[in-house]
Formats: sequence, C-alpha cells, structure tokens
Amino acid sequence: MEDEKIIGLYWERNKDAITETSSKYGKLFFRIASNILLNHEDSEECVNDTYLGLWNAIPKERPSPFSVFASRITRNLALKKYEYLSAEKRKPEAICSFEELGDCVSGKEYVESEAENRRIEQLIDTFLCQIGEEKRNIFLCRYWYLLWFLLPLSYF
Repeated sequence: MEDEKIIGLYWERNKDAITETSSKYGKLFFRIASNILLNHEDSEECVNDTYLGLWNAIPKERPSPFSVFASRITRNLALKKYEYLSAEKRKPEAICSFEELGDCVSGKEYVESEAENRRIEQLIDTFLCQIGEEKRNIFLCRYWYLLWFLLPLSYF
C-alpha cells in the first residue's frame, strides 16, 4: 500500500493503518530499534510504541516522507528507552549483582530464625531463674567456654 493511503487510514482513524504500517515498515522499525537497544524484547516494545506514536501524531500533520517521519519516531523512542536503561541507577550489571546478593541478605530466614532465637532465649532465662545461683554460674561458665573455645572463629 502506498504511503498516502496509509496516512489516509490514520486520518480516518482506521485500525488497518497500523496493520499496513506494520507490514510495510515493521522490519525497518525493528532494525532501527534493535541497532540502538541491542535487545529483542525492548526493540519489540519500541516498535509497538511507534505505532501508538504514529496514531497520536498523524492527525496533527501530514508527513510527506512517511517512512522518515515514522522512523524518526522509532529512533526517538529507542533513544529514550536506551537512556532510561543506561541510567546510572539502572545498570543491568548492578541489577544482576543485587539479585545474586538477594540470596545472602534477603532476610527470608531471618524472621523465622529470630523468632526461634527469642523463644530459646526465653526458655533459657526461665531455666536460669529456676535454678540456684551456684548452678546458674556453672551453667553460664560452661556455655561461655564452649562458645569461645570449642566453636571455630568463623561462627563469630
């Protein structure tokens, strides 16, 4: 289909305009986006956003070289997406390293183990309050020596 007919479809707000644009220029749009973004999914998203951009921009003006007009929309969208993705706080490498750290510091077991530790602490306190002072001191000394001398330093 010729560019003038495609533009006419946009002016009429006919959904076939997007289909015709996709069949005629879809590969060009994808190539432009993928050359900038280097990611298949992001490039597809950019191409789809191009169709929306064309749908919103065509009624305001009638571009004479339609392919250039549409390609410029694709390029600008791809550059905005690239700028968004390459922002200092959104580096994919940093996101990957944060995901790796998630297993170590996620705190998934922390709540459960913290509750368990509190329960053990309460039981030991109750036990120590029930026995005499001499037995309590013996228990604490044995526990202290066990902790410092028998366990490896890696536990601390």
